Amino acid sequence: MKTKKVIVGAVSAAILSLNVCAIPAAFAAGETVQISVSDTKAEAGGTFSVEVLMSDIPSAGVQGLDFTVKYDKSVVTVTKVTEGALSTKTGAAAADESSSIVPIFDSEIIGDSGLVNITWSTLLDDSKYWLQGSGVLCTIEGTIAAGAKDGTTELELVPTDRETYPGSGVKADSIYAGYTSANGATLYTVKPDAGTITIGSAGATLLGDADMDGQITINDVVVIMTAVSSNVPLTGQAAINADVQNIGDGVSGSDAVAVQQYLAKIISGFGN
Repeated sequence: MKTKKVIVGAVSAAILSLNVCAIPAAFAAGETVQISVSDTKAEAGGTFSVEVLMSDIPSAGVQGLDFTVKYDKSVVTVTKVTEGALSTKTGAAAADESSSIVPIFDSEIIGDSGLVNITWSTLLDDSKYWLQGSGVLCTIEGTIAAGAKDGTTELELVPTDRETYPGSGVKADSIYAGYTSANGATLYTVKPDAGTITIGSAGATLLGDADMDGQITINDVVVIMTAVSSNVPLTGQAAINADVQNIGDGVSGSDAVAVQQYLAKIISGFGN
């Protein structure tokens, strides 16, 4: 299975290179794409989840994308990469016949090197099937080493260690994002924004603070509802903070309602 995944990742990268990164190529003057990784908190020995987001995509859209998330393998272990709504809503997977062989969205976890290669590419010329607007490209999940010290570790966005196109003999020195047309390949300037995982032992309980940022806001409601609707339970101190209604019965939609009521000053506190 691992061998198959590596082969698929290599084929996907090759298609991307031929489709977007081959000569002739030119950077679109003044047009940029923002790619960022969200920040989160985690405990040593615990789990984490971060989102890889894209924003400020130019109106022409992105037909091909290739980059790597780099992390400290002694602290972080990546276990899963899940395609996000920004990718799935394009409809490219259903419209592009080649997607049955090579996925439109593809990821490759290289744990021994502390890397996650991420590729998005379609052979479709119709830009309505390309990445447009802004949103979550994918979610990365994993674990923190049991012996990890309190502090911050970075999830850095870097160019993927590949040739600019097959046979070029030249390593890529930038993150690829762009499209092809009759005039060749057009590439955008990518602005990467690294994410951080703040590692620390469980702190004092602050009921309602589901995102563990030290305050109670509407984002805590969103975090609780997301955990309930996606059936991915909160863990550790976040789960303790989120369980504000009938404390001890676990996190549910009623906890989100209670936090909303607290923010609206309908109730003055939490409890049974």
